[in-house]
Amino acid sequence: AVIVTPTNISRASEDLGVETVESFVFGSDVKEAEVLQRHMMAQMLIERSILEEETDRVMLGAKQLFCKYAKSENVWMEVCIKVAAAALVSVVAVDNLWLCVAITLGMALVIGLAQPFAQPQMNVLQSTCFGCLALAAVGFRHHMALARLALA
Repeated sequence: AVIVTPTNISRASEDLGVETVESFVFGSDVKEAEVLQRHMMAQMLIERSILEEETDRVMLGAKQLFCKYAKSENVWMEVCIKVAAAALVSVVAVDNLWLCVAITLGMALVIGLAQPFAQPQMNVLQSTCFGCLALAAVGFRHHMALARLALA
């Protein structure tokens, strides 16, 4: 069983009359974002509890895949990453530098914006890796030191 305890730091500062920078700049958007984040967290916890109770062999096998993402509906990212990897292999075989750079930067952008993984560090890691692949591709073609820097 998972017990989620919300923190009331923002409420405490409101009670004291202290305005946070976020509330001053963004106004009510911060409260809407907090409500949306709580809703997503509740949905994720419901999905995880359903997976824990499942006895179907197929669902037990897919549990690791589903738990990798913030919500089970983000499994599309797994397909997207596999397609990007296959596309990169075929693009490298054709020797098309700018298509390779477009695919890798596109994937870095998609992962950076969608934030599909449950762990925030995984989102940053995947996005950074695709960015480094783009930098390495340019480096292999134009300047080898740039490729070494990207792969270091």
